Amino acid sequence: MRRHGWQRPLHPLQLVGMAVYSVLVACFYAFLGIFLGNRTAEITLIVIFSLVAFSVMFLFVRCTAIDPTDRTRFKKKKKRRSKSGMVPKLNYRFIVSQIVVRFFRRVERKLLRTFIKRKYLDPVKTSAGMEPLLPFPLVMKDDEAISPNLNEDDISFCALCDFEVKKHSKHCRTCNRCVEGFDHHCRWLNNCVGKRNYTTFFLLMISVLLMLIIEGGTAIAVFIRCFADKRGMVEELHRKLHVEFPREVLATICAASFVDCL
Repeated sequence: MRRHGWQRPLHPLQLVGMAVYSVLVACFYAFLGIFLGNRTAEITLIVIFSLVAFSVMFLFVRCTAIDPTDRTRFKKKKKRRSKSGMVPKLNYRFIVSQIVVRFFRRVERKLLRTFIKRKYLDPVKTSAGMEPLLPFPLVMKDDEAISPNLNEDDISFCALCDFEVKKHSKHCRTCNRCVEGFDHHCRWLNNCVGKRNYTTFFLLMISVLLMLIIEGGTAIAVFIRCFADKRGMVEELHRKLHVEFPREVLATICAASFVDCL
């Protein structure tokens, strides 16, 4: 049973995504962000791009590391242990880590409460044509998920996991677990997207979109400048790179970066 997206083996698309991200960031700092022709615009754009690129990396790591598994059975085990009268030993390191994690989760919920109003659909009432709008086409859709046997109350039973889960949970065949508020299995994250990490996933998509818009727009601007200001571009290439770098090669890099952003 897979707990999170960093658990081995990693998915090939996960490695491809990290490689493409690294290439785009390196290309921006080496060839795009420093050839706009205006020092103030270059510094401003590099600072904005750095913040967005860092947020993409942070949210990718966080969304991949979150475990969206339905924890109904673990909560019941804790209740049974508390009823047995046994006094557990305090793990102060675990307590501090949980306080920090819950603090960041509360901050995320407060920030996104006004932007996200998503109600996780009942798998029985959901029609076959209703699928989430996803930014990547290569994802595991709901046909790879199995709805558990529903009861009248909010608790249902999953025959594959062989324990009780919540009503809106679904069993993911890829991860072999029930996910609370299952949305889809993202191959780029190598993890399921559910109630526990949906807000982080939404922020990740916004950050990726902003990053691609900034890099694509910068690539177009530098590409146009390669042909509109030929002499100035050649002098700037020699001054900043300290080598004889052909202007045509820079135009090709800009075109390739714009295609990658698409």
